[in-house]
Amino acid sequence: MPESRTTVFQYLPLGLASVLLLGLVATWSWYEHAQARAQAEGELQHTGHMISAALQGSVSSQVRRGCFQHDRVVAILENAAVASGLRYIALVDNGKTALSTGDAPDASFWSGKAGAPEGYVLEGNTFHCWRTVRLQDCPRGYSGMGGRGGPPWRSADEPDVQLSSNGQILAIGLDAATYHASVATADRRLLLTSVLAILALGVLVAAWAFSIRNRVLAAELSAVRARAATLEEMSLAAAGLAHEVKNPLGIVRGQAQRLAQSADDAAAARGAADTIMEEVDKAIARLGDFMAYAKPRQPQIQDVNAPEVMRHTVELLRPDFSAAGIALEERCEPIVIRADGDMLQQVLANLLLNSLQASAAQGSGRPVTVSLGRDARAHGCATLTVSDRGRGMPPEVQKDLFKPYVSGRSDGHGLGLAVVKRIVDAHAWQIAVFSGADTGTTVTISRIVIVQPADRTA
Repeated sequence: MPESRTTVFQYLPLGLASVLLLGLVATWSWYEHAQARAQAEGELQHTGHMISAALQGSVSSQVRRGCFQHDRVVAILENAAVASGLRYIALVDNGKTALSTGDAPDASFWSGKAGAPEGYVLEGNTFHCWRTVRLQDCPRGYSGMGGRGGPPWRSADEPDVQLSSNGQILAIGLDAATYHASVATADRRLLLTSVLAILALGVLVAAWAFSIRNRVLAAELSAVRARAATLEEMSLAAAGLAHEVKNPLGIVRGQAQRLAQSADDAAAARGAADTIMEEVDKAIARLGDFMAYAKPRQPQIQDVNAPEVMRHTVELLRPDFSAAGIALEERCEPIVIRADGDMLQQVLANLLLNSLQASAAQGSGRPVTVSLGRDARAHGCATLTVSDRGRGMPPEVQKDLFKPYVSGRSDGHGLGLAVVKRIVDAHAWQIAVFSGADTGTTVTISRIVIVQPADRTA
């Protein structure tokens, strides 16, 4: 996948999460704003209900047989409006304003509002509250003009307003300043909280983006280091190859001169020709090892009969072990593994040849052991082990063990273990080397997948 597409897919979850969190913050702010408005409006409604109920009682006390004296009731309502801080008080009867105080709306405002028990509406700085009432009946007894229980007005102040029997609308206007102040305070609090939430979200997004960027840079740095390490290894391999090929070529040149000078001596000419062929073979072998390391092929993974591959490799190398007086012991469980058969044979051959050379140099004659079997610590996997009791490897060699042309022997070219490491990595196996001076070396390759059923053999 191209690097740009990779970066897009890495940042896509970050963008989606940011949009989701911003949506949650906006939704929460809208909900809290609506709650603050509803709470402030509920408080106004409660206040309006209590005041209008008290005003209904005051007006009803002035009504006798559906009539009341206009100026007297207006005076009472004006005092109540001043005391309660009301913008207006109005009594609407049969679609017309029977009386009003303050800046009351005209009668058309109340059109269609009769019939409902009560209602509320906010307009600018005025909160209109109204309720349907019936003021026809006096709550106290009445026995005629001037008699006992008569009206509070004198006979000179006759009632001049007649109420209908359909009911009236008693309306008041509350000052909405407290409402707006409460909502504004809540909005400021929400704004501060939202800003802090957005800042926190911004910090989180920045940290997340920084983390993604660090991972991208780390991956790029790792790739650069891997390329640098590969170039370093190839440089070492090229330098080692030049050194390894130079010596045989020098010997070939010397032998060719000798051959030219002793053309009449058949025995000397034959010896020089043999030396030439031997050195050319060495150079070709070194070139082959270098090409195998420089141009590794991809493994062709298939089911491989492990005992068959091990038996074939051991039989090929047994004459070399016998000539050196080193015993070769093999143990292999009857299992089938997933691997490239040719590469597995190359790994076995390289490790066994290293053990043979180390054991022969030590001169101990102790056996070399190779085994391949199930790994008790990893279910479904096998482990390959090659162990010798040779001279071991010094610490300075072990730290660069898998680099080309790093060897503990003066005549070694060090490509064997480098090629083994390449094959192990290509199969996703794991390799470990344990070595000590005069105690020998053990190479372990683990995580080799076993085919199920594991008892299938050729």
